[in-house]
Amino acid sequence: MTGPSATGPLAKGPLVSIVLPVYNGRRYLRDSINSCLRQTYENWELIVVDDASIDETPVIIAEFVASDDRIRAIRHEGNRKLPAALNTGFADSRGEYLTWTSDDNMYEPEAIELMVDSLQANPHVGMVFCDHQEIDAEGAVVRIRRPYGPKDFPYCVWIGPCFMYRREVYEKIGDYDPDIVLAEDHEYWLRVLSHFEVLHFPEATPYKYRLHPNNLTETRRFHVEMQMARAIARYIPSRPERRRYLAAAACGLAWRARQQGCYRKALQCYLAGLVEGGAYHVAVLGMIKLLPHWLFTTMRKSRLGKGLVEAEGP
Repeated sequence: MTGPSATGPLAKGPLVSIVLPVYNGRRYLRDSINSCLRQTYENWELIVVDDASIDETPVIIAEFVASDDRIRAIRHEGNRKLPAALNTGFADSRGEYLTWTSDDNMYEPEAIELMVDSLQANPHVGMVFCDHQEIDAEGAVVRIRRPYGPKDFPYCVWIGPCFMYRREVYEKIGDYDPDIVLAEDHEYWLRVLSHFEVLHFPEATPYKYRLHPNNLTETRRFHVEMQMARAIARYIPSRPERRRYLAAAACGLAWRARQQGCYRKALQCYLAGLVEGGAYHVAVLGMIKLLPHWLFTTMRKSRLGKGLVEAEGP
């Protein structure tokens, strides 16, 4: 078992805890962990939280744990979802600075060093965040994305996937919310911003965020955006304004889903607008217009629907 060089100039300095939650991540997990091993800043610990994977993920994790004493693993006996996995990892962390990554994303070699230096140079800041690269399934760069901080809190906030914050932030803010699955990071940043100053570090793009069909953000896009709207609504003090915001967000998502032929998603969004936002007229009218499309689509997917289509002919 090996670790950082005892004499390396970057083996010293604040300990950085990196939490890596994973569920059935065998395809890209090695790339993600190797990107941590390639860091120019060496004083880090990697806590891999296996959320009850049923593929080869446990074997891959065991290989890395055996090869480097900075890496350790925790396994959930049952699948508890991303917020719970993050909370498990950070509860076991020992670092002065904290961050987390995903099994399908990668750090550039200088990522941790850049963020540590930025926090060290700005002691008044609780968290720093960076631009990042979006890559495709094979690793080719698609575009550069620049996040944005609290321009119009809480509406206009996007920290992005490359960040680092101090332990005092974690101790003040607490755990990730298990009720905001798929938007747990966004809700957490809103809490951070309500208590701490943050700093955007635009000089580099030290993180690679992978876009692929199995990415949770891509497969459940409408659910993610509705969860983000719910997180934002928590910070709108006026109840009528909060309900109007939720109604507009839900009905807007429903319209987009309908335009894309995602009738079931549209129906769910309209229902959220009705129940959570009180958008009675818009939501009910939308559902009435949507119902024939949803029923026809459902019938086509059923045996009866297939039979009727075949009987009618082309």
